[in-house]
Amino acid sequence: MRKRQIPKGATDAETGPSEAAEVIEKPKIVVVENGKRYGVCGACGKRVPTGSWARHARSHLPARLRCGTCGRAFRDAANLRRHARATHSRLRPHACPHCGRAFSRAQHLRDHVAAHAPRREHVCDACGRAARSAAALRMHRRVHDERRRHRCARCGAAFKRAGQLAAHASVHSGAREHVCACAGTSASPPRSATCFQLVDDAKTTYK
Repeated sequence: MRKRQIPKGATDAETGPSEAAEVIEKPKIVVVENGKRYGVCGACGKRVPTGSWARHARSHLPARLRCGTCGRAFRDAANLRRHARATHSRLRPHACPHCGRAFSRAQHLRDHVAAHAPRREHVCDACGRAARSAAALRMHRRVHDERRRHRCARCGAAFKRAGQLAAHASVHSGAREHVCACAGTSASPPRSATCFQLVDDAKTTYK
């Protein structure tokens, strides 16, 4: 029989085989609901799918090993070693290539490296919002496409209404066909003519 390896500094608190068998024994009460079979756990009363019974039963087993540093208990040596390496060990073999910060786990390093990723690599030309990927930027641009369906064929500027696009077209043509009724000044979108009229009204009011 292969001897079980116990991590250095840990204490062995394994239960005997008879106690383990008593806990893992399949439940005698079986409930059928919507075509699925559930066993009722004798330890906690929880209904557990019969296919997951063995895993649930092991959760009631007393811990086999305890950490010699903090006393935390684990059911197998692999989890105990992982805990000791991540929590108590000063060994941090996973170093960030950007800033040199080190981590005990590779997953922690991957999460950290993501923070160094350039955040303005994919920028929306409509609102300036940045996306982490080209796919995310394409998804974001749909918001603008839905709101601004009228696009200028010459410069790509988009507008919500056809009238706005028509007014914008005069910027490219150079036409100044809108004349202010008060100042007699021409303007190239109609909004400019409105502004001239408002300015003249203000001057007349506050003379």
